[in-house]
Amino acid sequence: MLMKFLDIEYPKYNPAHKPWINGLFSAIVVLFIFLLFQPFGMGDKELVLKLTLFPVYSLLAYFYSIANFLIVRHILKSKKIWTVKNELLSFAIGMLPVTFLVHLLSIWITGDMPFSLYWYFKLLYHVSSLFLVIAVVEFLYYTSKSADIKIEHLSSRIQLVSRQLDSVKKESGFETVSISLEKVSIEINRNKVVFIKSIGNYLEFFFRESNGQIKRLVKRGRMHEAEKVLEAFPEFLRCHRAFIVNLKQAKQIKGNSKNARLVFDQTLKEQLDKIIAG
Repeated sequence: MLMKFLDIEYPKYNPAHKPWINGLFSAIVVLFIFLLFQPFGMGDKELVLKLTLFPVYSLLAYFYSIANFLIVRHILKSKKIWTVKNELLSFAIGMLPVTFLVHLLSIWITGDMPFSLYWYFKLLYHVSSLFLVIAVVEFLYYTSKSADIKIEHLSSRIQLVSRQLDSVKKESGFETVSISLEKVSIEINRNKVVFIKSIGNYLEFFFRESNGQIKRLVKRGRMHEAEKVLEAFPEFLRCHRAFIVNLKQAKQIKGNSKNARLVFDQTLKEQLDKIIAG
């Protein structure tokens, strides 16, 4: 159960999300916590010192959040997916330099904190606890936002795809798509694809033939290799880290904004169930 949770895709770094907004959120949370709880022994400090330190710590949280956002975005150019496990590792590494900066700022501004490993690790505990609060709130927010799928949008997309495909004149070779996988290149008829499923180091391609029968093809490869080619065609949607579906094969969409699902016709569903069951 824990491993499944750690392998969940973390949607924080979606291209639609702005780094500066995330940075502003972190700064506001830090400022709010300092004003409300006054951690790090701030309750005994003079008011003038608090008015100096609180904005400084908030500004540090702002720039750290933006820097972390941009670094992860750069990593994702080649990595393709960012999981909860990656986020936790990034958090653990990021706390080391942030704590060092907090330590230096505290020494420079307050003058009452020795520069030693004891105080560094003591600060590391407090700083990590503070940013962990931010991380938990972010996880809940971005996970909820990612799950908020608009049913009307998916329905309209299926209709749009159908209109686009119906209006395109079939040309020689237009329906055939070549996908380069780890060991081999395969050619598929994209109009026959029902969905593609990723299982470890292999991909399962499910096709609907002209006679209505379902065919399964298994090849060694990664999902991002197929996605890179198929993203040029509007009918294909990666609805899950392990699935790419052909929206034209879907009959309708059911569920609510938190639990949307594509529905195939009964005959197709029965055949898929038989094949998957072995």
